[in-house]
Amino acid sequence: AAQAGGSAAAVAARMPSERTAAAARAAAAGVPQFNAGAGFSAAPPGMSRERVDAVRGKTPVDTDIATRRKLALQWFLAKAGMPPAEVYPVALIGAEDSSGAVVTRAEEMLAKQCFSVDLDSHALVTELLRLHQGTGVGTPGAQQQGDPAAADPAFVNAASPGLKARIISTFVRSVAAANSYPRMLAVVFDGLFGADTTPRLKQLSMELVAWSFKHGSDSQLVPVAPVVLQGLLKQLDSGVGVGVSGNAADAPAVALRQFTYSALGQLCRRAPKLVASDAALASRLFRAAGEESAALVSSVADALLSLSIATKALDAKGGVSPELQRALLALIEGSATSAVRAARLAAAQWASDVFPFSHAGARRVAALCAGDDAMDVREEGLRGLTPPAKGDGSSTTWPSSGDMLRRALAANAALDMEAKQGEALLMPPKQYAAFVRFVRTCREREEAG
Repeated sequence: AAQAGGSAAAVAARMPSERTAAAARAAAAGVPQFNAGAGFSAAPPGMSRERVDAVRGKTPVDTDIATRRKLALQWFLAKAGMPPAEVYPVALIGAEDSSGAVVTRAEEMLAKQCFSVDLDSHALVTELLRLHQGTGVGTPGAQQQGDPAAADPAFVNAASPGLKARIISTFVRSVAAANSYPRMLAVVFDGLFGADTTPRLKQLSMELVAWSFKHGSDSQLVPVAPVVLQGLLKQLDSGVGVGVSGNAADAPAVALRQFTYSALGQLCRRAPKLVASDAALASRLFRAAGEESAALVSSVADALLSLSIATKALDAKGGVSPELQRALLALIEGSATSAVRAARLAAAQWASDVFPFSHAGARRVAALCAGDDAMDVREEGLRGLTPPAKGDGSSTTWPSSGDMLRRALAANAALDMEAKQGEALLMPPKQYAAFVRFVRTCREREEAG
């Protein structure tokens, strides 16, 4: 290993390490395969032309010889007592090999030799980033794509999709990885939008974003939050997972969209000023609550909950302008009358949690929801009509009965007209009753002084 030039990971990186399916995709893309007597016009994933020459030497190497060499290296690493951090990258590479014997041995190394590896080691994270990206950020076969840097024989292509997935699976368990921005942005965007990405890579990349915004420090995450937000919205706009039926074939697309909303929720908690300073994200999420499939309803609801917390925190600092408050009120008023239960529930929650109790418009929305046919919406609406307990920091000022009536008339001018016997009510009976009871209570409190 020392003669070959460096650490165990560097030696193993000189060995081709793709599964059969990945090798077939590489061949289709014009990436030459490692076989006896073949000339290498370019290097396969994880390799450079210089490394290819080092592996081949002067004697052609066929698949059987290459496999025996890999197994011999794995045996050596098992007996040499090397630190787990040195063995771990080699084992990951072997776990994505085209040889079943090499894969089996690599899995044993991961289980027996690497179980105690420190995933929070910045040195290990740096090594895995190097394996993932190669010499800079690129896709396998970059030398065929006109990359000027690829003219250098030492240029190392990025890892194969399978190895990238294993590396990101490590990152989503490492706090050190969550604090390795902005370098980790390259991993995220390559997984989401790279030319060779897969559904599995996209899902893992979204999981990495959620993990990072849960465990990363503010100094690492706040500067990159705007870029990450745009990436998440771009993924949602791609349409993957929209209109799914919920069968087994849709599971990867559903999981990807779920992780995207989860990542948005984590971002809302860590960068409230970014997401809550205007109504753009709230508008998108309320629309999603009414349009997404049943499989995604809970994910959208969680993102809306996180955004409501961010908005309330921003309002406590005076960051919510009257214009923004009016825009948010319009959103929940529209959602409160939606035919979709999830949208009405979100409206009731925002009326209760985001707006002060003294806000007549939000109390009118809560009254509408308090008369809803769905029990969870109705309970949330009733909570919005109950003054907050003392000591939780919320305002206990009640809206005036006049403000409540003016809000109702602004929403439906027909309420100001004389009713005729036999005419249908202008609001559903339960909503009417909830609204009238609340206005009556407001009036009684005013009269009592």
